[in-house]
Formats: sequence, C-alpha cells, structure tokens
Amino acid sequence: MSTTLTRDETTLHRLVQRVGDHLLSHLFSSLAEPESLHLMVRAYTQLYATELRAESLKLERVREERETGRQFLKFYQHHKARELAEADFDHSEKIDQLGQLIFGDLWNGVEEASSDRL
Repeated sequence: MSTTLTRDETTLHRLVQRVGDHLLSHLFSSLAEPESLHLMVRAYTQLYATELRAESLKLERVREERETGRQFLKFYQHHKARELAEADFDHSEKIDQLGQLIFGDLWNGVEEASSDRL
C-alpha cells in the first residue's frame, strides 16, 4: 500500500495541523471566553474527523482494488471464463456469456438489463 498523500490529503492534513496550532496558541486567552474556546475545539474536532474519514476512505479503496484483483485472478483461472475472455467476438457477447457463467439463471442478459434501467 502506498503511503503517499495526494495533494488534497496533504492540504487537509496541513489545515488540521494549522487549526490545532492556532487552538493551542490561543488556548489561554480563550479560557476567559468559554464560548470561543468551545467553538474552536468543535471546529478542530470536525476537521480532524474529516481527515480521519478521508484516510479511512483511502484504505477502503485500496482494499476494494486488491479484492477486485484477487477475484479477477481467481475467476481467470476458471478454464471456461478464460476461453470466453480471450474469444474473438465482441464485448457484448463476451459479457453476456460471462454473465451466464457467473450468475447462471439469475443473469438477465445485457440487453434486458439495459432496458430495465429505462
């Protein structure tokens, strides 16, 4: 897993740090004004929760990508699926036949599925 932060993640991280630093630098002067302190703590808590949620989403995406790859490799080892994937006919037919292979009687087909959405 890559630990490199994207530009948006880095920006969010810096913002949380700056608000935290600001909160600490004004902590003692804010003690005289409990309302201000409460608002600053609440804002910082919300920012920090947002940063944690962004990290959680990033980890969830990585897990999903790995699982998708794992499932593909497992499925690709299935002889009939590999034959269909490598067959020399259009993708619609491949998708339809793979759908029948994967889902059996539950498969509605490519054409039926697209008309169901209308």
